[in-house]
Amino acid sequence: MSEATRATLPSTWPRGLRRSFMLFSTFRQEVADPDRFYSVLATDTAVQISRFARIPDAVIVDVGGGAGYFSQKFTELGAHCLLVEPEAVPLLDEPMPNFETELERHDWLCRPGRLMPGRTIAGDGMRLPLPDNFADISFSSNVLEHVPSPEALIRESWRITKPGGTIYISYTLWWSLWGGHETSPWHFLGGHYAARRFEKKHGRPPANKFGTSLFGYRIAPMMKIIRELPGAQIHAEPRYYPKWLRWLVFIPAIREATVWNLLVVITKPA
Repeated sequence: MSEATRATLPSTWPRGLRRSFMLFSTFRQEVADPDRFYSVLATDTAVQISRFARIPDAVIVDVGGGAGYFSQKFTELGAHCLLVEPEAVPLLDEPMPNFETELERHDWLCRPGRLMPGRTIAGDGMRLPLPDNFADISFSSNVLEHVPSPEALIRESWRITKPGGTIYISYTLWWSLWGGHETSPWHFLGGHYAARRFEKKHGRPPANKFGTSLFGYRIAPMMKIIRELPGAQIHAEPRYYPKWLRWLVFIPAIREATVWNLLVVITKPA
């Protein structure tokens, strides 16, 4: 992509509480208007990453990137992006059909390659089919809580990242208000109970099945795994909150319920 055709990050982007309120209001549109929701979130994420790493010309691996909204944004900004999904079937863009259930909509949106034909490969985030030191940036947004071995995903992200590169990992905390995803807040009474209650009420199981595609992860065990990475420089903060609330991530117990979504940015030593 030439310099002339590259998109650029917005010269101004909401900050502090204004940014948080913008994101929270956008989250409410995820089902009704997913293109708008993911477009705003992808731009916000790119702005966030740019605090730690340069996006133009970077090789970025988007682990578990679903429909490709983040990869699309990174590519527009001049990155060389590769999306990794368990079952990658390259498809051309297509209009969104009508759906009878939210589950059908979710499944269609997550069809790998819908927005990124030709730049998607099949692969498991816990066993990435990529060589060591491949990427400038390894990226996973809200993937960790959906894999049975978060340690494997973290270590694979580390392995494929070049020395001096950046690893961006965010995930939803189980004990936060939205830890159970569509079964929230009943997950506080147990993931299996919340899933049964959801199915009884809606006549179908939740898209995220507890113990299979949704797991209850906390901050402390994840940070322990990350601190074991040799020479890693670690920055952690609540992903959607103002920077001045970063202190929440350092208070045991309280952080599990208040942070909601944890962002960890890891720099691999050069």
